[in-house]
Amino acid sequence: MASDLYFADEFPHDNPDLFQVRAPNLALDLLAGVAVMEDHEEEIEIEIVEEFDDFVFESPKPPPVVAEVLAVLQESHVPVPVPVPVPDLQPEPVAEAPTDITNPFETYLSTLAVVALEAGASRAVVDLLPQILGAARLDVQGIDDATVEALVTAKLLSRTDTGAVARNDSLVTIAMAWKSAMAGEEPDFSLCTRMLDEWSADIVASLAAVPQRSDSIRRELRSRGVAAFGLLAA
Repeated sequence: MASDLYFADEFPHDNPDLFQVRAPNLALDLLAGVAVMEDHEEEIEIEIVEEFDDFVFESPKPPPVVAEVLAVLQESHVPVPVPVPVPDLQPEPVAEAPTDITNPFETYLSTLAVVALEAGASRAVVDLLPQILGAARLDVQGIDDATVEALVTAKLLSRTDTGAVARNDSLVTIAMAWKSAMAGEEPDFSLCTRMLDEWSADIVASLAAVPQRSDSIRRELRSRGVAAFGLLAA
């Protein structure tokens, strides 16, 4: 069949001999192959379609070791680990001791004020006691002249060269020495020529204008904690 097959050239030309050229065997084989493909064209197309229809795109699989671990966790129902918060290792602040401690000297002044009022001293005079002993600024406004003169005479107050009313410096110095002793310090006791209860009794008796009652007032002060060298513990 292949030896008897002739064909003309595809392209236009002016060589009539080319119309009688014998087709090479290769060309015949190609023609035969095309014919076979045309006979099976429908079948080939169906098979190709079926192959693409059956193709499934799968997601990447985890590595074998990871997959095995996940499988074991799922079978044993191991819960998902929850992050544990890191504890705060900062030490808790230590509660400070209360600083509201009664001032011993204030307690002493309060005791003298109560005893002076009981002895008959006026409120205006008793209010001057912290000022007389140097615990507050001296202010004698509102005090009548007769009372001021009585306090100056009792040496609880003094007058300057200009006639102004002032504290008695010697009295204030002794009071500050006893204040240091009550605070636990080491004062100069050479300034304190008398016991605390005796010295305090004279001050209270002068405030109440009853110097003759100094001894009984001293006993009253001792019963309230005013001792010879300070305050007795409650």
